[in-house]
Amino acid sequence: MKRGFTLIELLIVVAIIGILAAIAVPNFINARTRAMISRVKGDLKSHETAIGMYAVDYGRHPIGPNEMGDLGVSDYEGDRIWRQLTTPVSYLSMSAAHDPFLNALSRELDSAPGRFHPLDLYQYRNTEYDRQNKLQGGDEDPTAIWLTRSAGPDRWSIRWPSRLYTTMAYDASNGLISVGDIIHANIGFLGDIGRNKPY
Repeated sequence: MKRGFTLIELLIVVAIIGILAAIAVPNFINARTRAMISRVKGDLKSHETAIGMYAVDYGRHPIGPNEMGDLGVSDYEGDRIWRQLTTPVSYLSMSAAHDPFLNALSRELDSAPGRFHPLDLYQYRNTEYDRQNKLQGGDEDPTAIWLTRSAGPDRWSIRWPSRLYTTMAYDASNGLISVGDIIHANIGFLGDIGRNKPY
């Protein structure tokens, strides 16, 4: 006589699978977030190398959004900032300018009809220029010459943070998905945060 599984045995197996899935899925999601954080830190480190090579060749650091605005460039929030490091000399691959925490499909309508620019890019600031000209953003770090930053796991990037160096740096000890931007700067407080050094 053939004997199959009873309903109770099947329910127990389904319950065990459900418990294992409930344990495993959050761990997989957290592993993905940790991998993205590692990728961002690697990208920001490659920005430091590219910016350093650019500075050697041109005798200055790349132009930031405030200076581009002062020069009359209308779509300076787009990829023009990163084009300095990708063309005509490729100090950096354009793929290293895209923030994995931001939506790659996100686009904002430019002032010219039918033109869009990507919003999924890392932010670059020439804070030295901003400080010298008393522009908004110069207080992001009182010592750094430049900084690049990612929106971080909270996927919320504040465009004009005041006193970024004291309030907006991502710290995994506050929780894997916590408020703050992942920041890398050449020197100063933000530079130490980017290199995971205590200050």
